[in-house]
Amino acid sequence: MYTSFTYPGRNNTYSNDQWHWGNFTATQQALNNGWYQWKAYDFQPYANGDAYDNLLGSEIQYNNNPSNVNETIGWGNWITTKLSLDGYRLDATKHMYTPFVNQWLGMR
Repeated sequence: MYTSFTYPGRNNTYSNDQWHWGNFTATQQALNNGWYQWKAYDFQPYANGDAYDNLLGSEIQYNNNPSNVNETIGWGNWITTKLSLDGYRLDATKHMYTPFVNQWLGMR
């Protein structure tokens, strides 16, 4: 459980939040391309047991983790403003926790 993303190059641009093992339910193993899981997934895995929503090979926990929800929505708001975006193309949303996707879209 040593998963950690500190983003030093970001220089706290929109947030000083860092992602550590507690933000995730599992991480992909490099040796066998399998998953090491330490919390229950918040989605139904593929038939072969693979995870859906991956961030750099890690499964983000949105269910029962308001910090992850707020941080992701905060980042979305920041990048939308920074790049003057007026829309998104959403691909493969089945790979994300549905209540989170609904909340994220409702805030736009």
